[in-house]
Amino acid sequence: MVDSRGWEKTASAVSISGIQAATQWKRFTGSYQVLPDTPGSKVLFRVEGVSAPLSGTVEIRNLRFALETQPVFPAYRTLTALASRSADGGTLYLTVFNKDPQKPVRAEVKLENFDAAAGSGVVLAAAAPETAADTIPRPVAVKPASGSFVHEFPAASMTALKFRRNR
Repeated sequence: MVDSRGWEKTASAVSISGIQAATQWKRFTGSYQVLPDTPGSKVLFRVEGVSAPLSGTVEIRNLRFALETQPVFPAYRTLTALASRSADGGTLYLTVFNKDPQKPVRAEVKLENFDAAAGSGVVLAAAAPETAADTIPRPVAVKPASGSFVHEFPAASMTALKFRRNR
């Protein structure tokens, strides 16, 4: 089997050797892993290692193709967050990661069971993931209203916020 775009374009095929030497019915099997963008596959017969002209008949009995699927894992969440409180319960720490290397994500953050007037912290965001080591922290501030706030988390970023409980 070969990718329908051809070996020259994709180098994607499976070869099963020994068929040319078979003189009786014999079982041959092969496994072909298609490329993710493969539009289709072709069955191709090609005899190699023959120096003289070749003639004959190819007979196929019980040709079967079985589709084998690999496990599909769900996409990971673009935003991941971790929250913790200080030992006295008066400070809430929130760290949010935006794992999308290209797009900022706007999200609503709810501070349940924690009444805070404002939060401040830093954002580490890179122009590209491979330049994250050169990132300089930028200050950030948010103002929750009714226990929540909306914030745009930059692409490929980590935002660390600190909230103090209203007294």
